[in-house]
Amino acid sequence: MPSAAYGELHYRPLKGMTAGIGWRHPFFYAYEEGTETHPSALVQNVTTTQIRDYANMVYIRFIYNFSFGRNVQPLQKKTDNKDTDSGILLE
Repeated sequence: MPSAAYGELHYRPLKGMTAGIGWRHPFFYAYEEGTETHPSALVQNVTTTQIRDYANMVYIRFIYNFSFGRNVQPLQKKTDNKDTDSGILLE
């Protein structure tokens, strides 16, 4: 059963950066949600959102993803999908 209606608008000005604005309206008197990473994770994250008294919530979100590690080369085709020996697909 849904607990709240929400909408978000995001804009990505740079690679890895996202800025946005959002709105939430709870269907009940009190609304609470949260997320949490596994306790053995290298980077921990705990997020809790609480809304009371049927209040609307407007929020601003800023996200930046740091990339690290080696760069992976894009995949290359190994075959060119041409038939040169049977004469069926001659140009």
